[in-house]
Amino acid sequence: MIVINNNKYLLALLDTCIIGKLLKNENHEIENFFNLVPKNNGTLIPAISVWSILEIKKKIILYKKFIEFFSVIPFCLLKPPNLILDEEISNYSKNKRVDPILTTFSFLKKPEEQIQNFLDMLFSKPEVRQAELLWESDWKQEVLDSILSLKQNFNPKGKYYNSQDAINFVKLGVPQYLGSQKSDWVKEQLINSNEIIIDAFPSVKITFFNVFFRFYLNNRAPEKQDIFDLTINNPVPYVDYVFTEKFQSDIFQRVKKIDNFINHLEIMTLKDLY
Repeated sequence: MIVINNNKYLLALLDTCIIGKLLKNENHEIENFFNLVPKNNGTLIPAISVWSILEIKKKIILYKKFIEFFSVIPFCLLKPPNLILDEEISNYSKNKRVDPILTTFSFLKKPEEQIQNFLDMLFSKPEVRQAELLWESDWKQEVLDSILSLKQNFNPKGKYYNSQDAINFVKLGVPQYLGSQKSDWVKEQLINSNEIIIDAFPSVKITFFNVFFRFYLNNRAPEKQDIFDLTINNPVPYVDYVFTEKFQSDIFQRVKKIDNFINHLEIMTLKDLY
């Protein structure tokens, strides 16, 4: 939740399929979205991953609708996983909450900061265009390969994986991931005999829980689309609502049963917009 001028706003992360349904608005999805929460509890404000915008951008008509819709409806652009992790590291031991918002958009902003101009400028930058190409050609596959390699090092205690295995997977995987991404920081903690508290890294925890319940529990082979889903759901611990498809919502419900770090999260699917 964020508070602006004494008004409460609840961040609602929308996955790409939900955004598409809102833009089409064939069954009053927009009206139903904003009426889901009683007015005295706060106002829902859409929170969107930049990766979702990259996916939408591939479809010219849908992207045009996106620009038109969010030129008048305020929304938040969420930080990518690397920036959230940087902030979790920075806030470590400070008992300070991560702010998942990269920037906000509304029709009240200056023209150069409104969504059309901002995205035109953003996607015209050579480094962003290069990153977009690499995301499609290399990065998705690299992340996919790294997920597949994890399985070789983690086996169930019994014949099949269960919820306790999920907890163990997170306990083992999160420190290893931090060591690969933030090696200097991890070395500093170890030199000073500081315990690495994995609960200080909710974004990494939710990603590892997501990996476990997507691929391990049912022995399911990862696909490139899974990498996209893992990425956009990385900020979930820092939002109030998530609107997603049923498969992902079931994973969040499973996580809630074994770890309380997303107990605050309201989990919605497309049927909640009808």
